[in-house]
Amino acid sequence: MEETVVVENERRSTFVTVLAWVFIVFSGFGTFVVLMQNIMFFIFFQRQREELNPAFAAFDVPLFFFPFVLLLALSTFISAIGLLKRKNWARIVFIVIMSLIILWNLFGLGLQFVLIDSSMIPAGGQELSEFQTMIYVIRAFTFVLVAIIVVLFAWIIRKLVSSEIRSEFT
Repeated sequence: MEETVVVENERRSTFVTVLAWVFIVFSGFGTFVVLMQNIMFFIFFQRQREELNPAFAAFDVPLFFFPFVLLLALSTFISAIGLLKRKNWARIVFIVIMSLIILWNLFGLGLQFVLIDSSMIPAGGQELSEFQTMIYVIRAFTFVLVAIIVVLFAWIIRKLVSSEIRSEFT
C-alpha cells in the first residue's frame, strides 16, 4: 500500500516577498558600493594612514567604520535572501538590523544638535542670518527624513513580529 503525503498549501504574504526583494536589490547594490569604498580606502589611502602618528591609530574612525558598514550591508543582503526563503533566523536578524538602523538614525539626529551649535555660527551681519537659516533647514530636513525612516522601519518590525507573518517562517 502506498502512502501519499499531502502537502499543506503554504500561504506566503506579499508583504514579506516584496520586502525581501526590495532589500535584496538595495542591500545587494549597497554591499557592492561599500565593498568598493573599503577597497579604495584600504588600498589607495594606506600611505596616508601609515603617516599618521601610531599613538592615534586607535582613533582612525574610517578603519573601523568602513568594515562595519560593509558587514551591515552584507548582513542585510543575506537576511533579505533568508526572508525570501522564509527562514526564521533571517526574520530575527532583519528585525535586529532594522532596530539598529532606527537607533543609528536617532543617534545621528541627536548628534546633529550637539555638533552644530551656536559656536559654529559666524559673528554678525547678513552671514549670520543666512547661516542660521541654513542650519534650520538642514535640521528640519534631517528630522523629517529620520522620522520617515523610524516610522517605516518600526512598521516593518511590527509586521515581522506579528503572529500572521511569524507563522510563514520555519
